[in-house]
Amino acid sequence: MNEITIFLMSTGISSNFLYLLLAIPIVATIVLFSKEVIGVQSFNLFITTLSVLAFISTGLVLGLIITFFILFFDYIIKYFIKDLKLHYTAKIAVVISIASLSIILSLYLAHSFLGINTKISIYSVLVLILLADSLSFTKINKGERRGNIIYIETIILTVISYLIIANDFSKMILLKYPYISIIAIIADIYIGRFSSLRVREFYRFRNVNKE
Repeated sequence: MNEITIFLMSTGISSNFLYLLLAIPIVATIVLFSKEVIGVQSFNLFITTLSVLAFISTGLVLGLIITFFILFFDYIIKYFIKDLKLHYTAKIAVVISIASLSIILSLYLAHSFLGINTKISIYSVLVLILLADSLSFTKINKGERRGNIIYIETIILTVISYLIIANDFSKMILLKYPYISIIAIIADIYIGRFSSLRVREFYRFRNVNKE
């Protein structure tokens, strides 16, 4: 391990906790690159980054099961409350409450039928509920279809980021070379100055470019 890593661990910081802290700048850079250069439509960088960390805690399969249940129950909620004249805050309260109950159901089914270990931190649960809140907010402001697309692309981006960062090799590299996180911050600055068309926009306007 790197001397800096050894020193930090000697102060009582666990290797797993240190790894997660070092992983945050890397995940943030992946999300930033995906949004600004590729043109992925996802929730804001903060929510997406937290989602990756939540998936690291829950595991990929359980994380996907929970997010599927959140999306499924979101449809049910909209069906039952669409004709009710509720204030925005009341709708969000209903969404958050149902999301928490859907997570309980998803954990029960994952354990009962798939034998998955469902011992996850409350932090991960709160982040996934925050996803439900973001989904509801986006649908209200940008429409049902756009909200679903953004939610799905957020999950896809979360899975890709998870596969890149949540493995033994990445953990070993980050703990051995912690300054990679600083390089990621420098990369953020360069990406932040990117002013060309995004990859998705090149594809979208390909016929215009040919003309």
